[in-house]
Amino acid sequence: MLSLGNTADAPITDVGDNRLTATVKDPAGNIIGLTESPHLNL
Repeated sequence: MLSLGNTADAPITDVGDNRLTATVKDPAGNIIGLTESPHLNL
């Protein structure tokens, strides 16, 4: 995401139970939340 012109907003954070979150800002200033959860099966 950073290579597309976004900037880091909040660092990757382990929020427990092996779940990771982070946020980035796009060039327009919008905040985009990211979540990685090994328990989510789609």
